[in-house]
Amino acid sequence: MAAPLGLTSEQVAAGAVEVAVANICRAIESLTVAQGHDSRNFKLIAAGGAGPLLACEVARVLGIDEVIVPDHPGSFSANGLLASDIRRDWVKTQLMRAEPASLSRLAEGLQELERAARRWLQDSGLTARPFVTMRGVSARYEGQDYELDVDLPGEMARPSTIRDIVSRFHSAHEQRYGYNLPRQNVELVDLRVSVIADVPSPRPAELVGRGEVPEPARRRAIFLTELSARAECPVYKRDQLTAESSVEGPTVIEQYDSTVYVPPGYVARVDRTGALRIVQR
Repeated sequence: MAAPLGLTSEQVAAGAVEVAVANICRAIESLTVAQGHDSRNFKLIAAGGAGPLLACEVARVLGIDEVIVPDHPGSFSANGLLASDIRRDWVKTQLMRAEPASLSRLAEGLQELERAARRWLQDSGLTARPFVTMRGVSARYEGQDYELDVDLPGEMARPSTIRDIVSRFHSAHEQRYGYNLPRQNVELVDLRVSVIADVPSPRPAELVGRGEVPEPARRRAIFLTELSARAECPVYKRDQLTAESSVEGPTVIEQYDSTVYVPPGYVARVDRTGALRIVQR
């Protein structure tokens, strides 16, 4: 690809990385900025086999000040699946205006869903586990064809329940879209009941150590896009790093299921849980 473009192989590879970073940033912004959240208020967790290779550049573009790489990023999703609580949702479409006269219909619809949830808990043998029940609605302004999810207060019998729903919807709409319409009627479209049953999660053993940094396993030449040049960089084995170990970029940290790249100007520190925390110096 490089020769027809009049570029070097390194320049083509750097361009591919730039495109990948741009695509990842757009995906993150669709879940943050597009929904009223500032990416700069979050930390970036880098998981998967390739995520930690691009994470620092993604964080730089988005203005995120810290990257966290879990101890086993390649199996992060699988570990989460095994440790996640058990959840199931029940949804019923029941169109009504958000007004005090609708409170009884709202309560009856939610009670029907809660009865179904209790039957499921019993049939699944989960009644002995701690669990929580959450209620919610999908709401919209009259005339809209899209809804926002709104969590409901715990006590449904209060006369102020409808006012609480409308107030929460106005706030959610302003956060998502930057405005609300306080004089516009609000419709309730879907009723929702969710049950989350607790699954005991294993507690990871804390790492020991006092910040010892081992000798690099080897050194290798890496093309640094930040400098548009090759440089000899140390390569560390992650399982040889102990708690509070810190390494400065540019460097590579290798492990069985992933590779972590620490760019120039960044430092990676191992915390007591085994996670790498990468920040700019």
